[in-house]
Amino acid sequence: MKRIIPSFVLLFILSVCSPDDWTTLIFMGNACCSSELDPGDPWEGETGQYTPGNLYDNNPTTAWVEGVKGYGSGQYFIADLGFKLPGKIEIRNGYQKSQSLFEKNSRVKNAKITLLVGFHMPGDVTEIAEVYTVKQIGDESVVTLKDVMGLQEIPLPADKKTAFNERVDLTRRFKIDFSERLDQLPEYDTPMQLHYFLKFEIVDVYPGSSYDDTCISDILFHNMTIDPLSDDEIIKKVYESGDKDLVIFDTDIRSGIVLVDVKELEEYKERIEGVEMAITLMDTSPDNEWAQVDFMSTAVGTRVEEIPVLYHVRSMKRVGIDILDYSVSMYGFTEEDGKVWLNTNNGLVDLEEIKKSLLAE
Repeated sequence: MKRIIPSFVLLFILSVCSPDDWTTLIFMGNACCSSELDPGDPWEGETGQYTPGNLYDNNPTTAWVEGVKGYGSGQYFIADLGFKLPGKIEIRNGYQKSQSLFEKNSRVKNAKITLLVGFHMPGDVTEIAEVYTVKQIGDESVVTLKDVMGLQEIPLPADKKTAFNERVDLTRRFKIDFSERLDQLPEYDTPMQLHYFLKFEIVDVYPGSSYDDTCISDILFHNMTIDPLSDDEIIKKVYESGDKDLVIFDTDIRSGIVLVDVKELEEYKERIEGVEMAITLMDTSPDNEWAQVDFMSTAVGTRVEEIPVLYHVRSMKRVGIDILDYSVSMYGFTEEDGKVWLNTNNGLVDLEEIKKSLLAE
């Protein structure tokens, strides 16, 4: 028998706020829900057995179970996607710990899927959660799940191009609608953080043979890709990670975007045994649009070999040797005559011309 959950222990609440009918999402953890069977007390740091966190563990022996009377029509969970969108979504319907439990508990037949974009500003927090201001992207879609064990694929409710275009428009609207608050934030704070959210709502179910509890074991997101930067997204800073194997940058709406990962470089994957490789951020342009990253290779008893490489930060692209001859030495960036140039031993190189060639590829 289900225990009815008092509203004060729900992990998030949706409510209308002004201006322009933006919605407030109070979010705790990486997946939250409208109800939960036998929940722990979040104020005491307790986690229930059927928490929505079970959705992410890729473990069919655990599950999220809704916690209202009946079959849970209208109950939902929301997954935090960060600032990436999945190329593929898979779900384990029902409680898949065993065939017997799968059949005894209810499974989702039809579900309503909605994509949201949300913005979090410093200070928008409760004692146990973060607050996002959100809007829907695209149209909601209804998907029918198979009544079978194992993984099955469901579609993203909006294609990535549509999601990007609507997200850019909503970002601009958010900056206008909340300009007074944004203007009051300290300069050293990242003004806001952008996240995508996926809402999964139960419409109707395949009834269980013994229980009306409706369960979902897992939701898995694959091929996560970063949204490109829009023309008006401001690059705030470019920097190295603490262990210096990443070069990262922040913008005015998101942080921790990876520009260079040494372990993903072809030079790293193809290096000879015994050769160590590292990267160093040598310089960034005054507008943070460009970065010089030096690749350094060394082996015991040999000197360090250093190769400077140019990156265009906004497009997250590396400039190839077909555009820029890497046999030249680079000495960072300089601003002259209202333009930013790359310093080399052959003189100043016009970065606008490099950008045209790079983006034309």
